[in-house]
Amino acid sequence: VWLDGQEITKLRPRQLAQVIAYVPQTRTPPFAFKVREVVAMGRTPEMRPFSVPSAQDYAICDELLEKLGVSHLRDRVFNELSGGECQMVLIARALAQQPKLLMMDEPTSNLDFGNQIRMFQCICRLAKEGIGIIMTTHFPDHAFLCSTKVALFSREKGFIYGTADEVITAETMSDTYHIQVGVTESRSPSGKTVKSCTPYME
Repeated sequence: VWLDGQEITKLRPRQLAQVIAYVPQTRTPPFAFKVREVVAMGRTPEMRPFSVPSAQDYAICDELLEKLGVSHLRDRVFNELSGGECQMVLIARALAQQPKLLMMDEPTSNLDFGNQIRMFQCICRLAKEGIGIIMTTHFPDHAFLCSTKVALFSREKGFIYGTADEVITAETMSDTYHIQVGVTESRSPSGKTVKSCTPYME
């Protein structure tokens, strides 16, 4: 794996952290940190050993919380937040690293439908701002919502890469999941074509 022309195994952890940020599935930290403290952890790659976040670091954190629409959570205890709120805070923590690339592990897992859509809106907004995003998902419809390129890992066909329309087809979905799947189209109120996968139930 190469990053900006360099093999990543030759980069120090701090160098990687200054370029790549990671958003895990929602998890609970071992201590009752406040949201602002959790986000400030993302500033670690820019800090010296044993130092504490500066006023500038906290200003960056406050700006990100405002940008993501969760500034009202700033002084809340992270452990007490909802799943959707936790995910937005974890994204803010990752963005506090000021990365070029954001890696997200199933960012919508355990979120209700509304929070899933809000999460995808956030992902699309970040991508438009120039941040590269790689995310994993178990739901093929997600690829239609926010992707430019899709990689499908299938036991039968191996690795398939291309646009969502090229990769997410009735044939590839049926082969991958071993059920009959169709890809349907509908129109949004604005007239945009929207695709989705539909399983055929007998």
